[in-house]
Amino acid sequence: MNDLFTRLPHEIFTHPLRAYAYYRNTRLDLLNGISVAFSLKKLEEHLTTFALNVDYKTPIVFHLSYEFGLYYNRLDLPSNIEESTPLALEIHYLKATRVSKQKLSASTPLPALTPVAPIPSYQEYKQAFKLGYEHLLNGDCYQFNLTFNHHFTIDHQSRVNDLIDQFFSNSKALAPFAHATSIPKLNLLLLSNSPESLFEISKCKLQTRPIKGSIHLHGHIDLQKAWQEMLASPKESSELNMITDLLRNDLTKIAHPYAYAKVLKHKARLLVPQIMHQYSIIEVELPSATTLGKVLENIFPGGSVTGAPKKSSMRILQKLEHSPRGFYTGSTIILHRKKIKASINIRTAVIDFKKNLLTYGAGGGITLLSKPQQEYQEMKLKVKSFIDLLNKI
Repeated sequence: MNDLFTRLPHEIFTHPLRAYAYYRNTRLDLLNGISVAFSLKKLEEHLTTFALNVDYKTPIVFHLSYEFGLYYNRLDLPSNIEESTPLALEIHYLKATRVSKQKLSASTPLPALTPVAPIPSYQEYKQAFKLGYEHLLNGDCYQFNLTFNHHFTIDHQSRVNDLIDQFFSNSKALAPFAHATSIPKLNLLLLSNSPESLFEISKCKLQTRPIKGSIHLHGHIDLQKAWQEMLASPKESSELNMITDLLRNDLTKIAHPYAYAKVLKHKARLLVPQIMHQYSIIEVELPSATTLGKVLENIFPGGSVTGAPKKSSMRILQKLEHSPRGFYTGSTIILHRKKIKASINIRTAVIDFKKNLLTYGAGGGITLLSKPQQEYQEMKLKVKSFIDLLNKI
């Protein structure tokens, strides 16, 4: 790994001007390796300096971890978050270049992925599900998004550029927010095939599109029949209804009292490899002085990956989940020209080349209508969907 860059399906950002990794109490310069004292409070203040009505001539990329979202919601960081764990990345690039689809030679090596012992086992998952379900019965929350990390060893011969080229070569399998960032100083590669938008801003209007509800497409030749099955499911509908209302309130807080958020579309269909989802579209008009920090303060992390109410469900998840989520279910934010958009990093892997380890998070929303076996199988399906994508390319 020699170069720091960010790749999108049709564009690549290169020649970093400034690049930082933020930790609990320090900031690391990713270009010269110098570390200085730096608090998360300073990072929060720094994010308020980015206006949303600016034409950003050169691209800026932020990667925010889910755990930084705990800080934003004034919750304690997990005790197992070490000082060496990055909570956010900030990269300012000089160049943005259009790229065409890569033609891969037959000799290009494919990544060799070997699963580490399943995490969690069904019994482990069922125990966490049961404890969370008691919170639902007690009225502590109405939905919580239970997730777990899954680990795969990756062939140490795999090269970053080969992995990224292979990933982006299968354009039909790429989701709307697919992206990758190589961070040589940390020996990391962030690889995301996210279909979900935290927000997109255009002409002073902010939209979010939360995804809730899943149905396995295996055996479904008739997509319309599968979609009708999704619409008829009380469980899938309740998941989306709760999170749509949560996000409507979150967006209103950004603009209040200037404007109120509106639900533009309640249920829309989304297809990803092997899975059908449903999502809603919510929009709010922003005051001209709104900053990136103001948006994140009210919307990050996305409600679809926490639950409702947000703070309560996040507290509950801290007791249920075995390890930090990291950049999975965090957000990647891109400011470039007049386009400002942010993903929710589901379908996202972090590859640690120092450990030859790929970590991939997956899970789903739990309501009173949820069944542990069905939710466990859905989680496994989401893992399979992403790993199959890597193996097939």
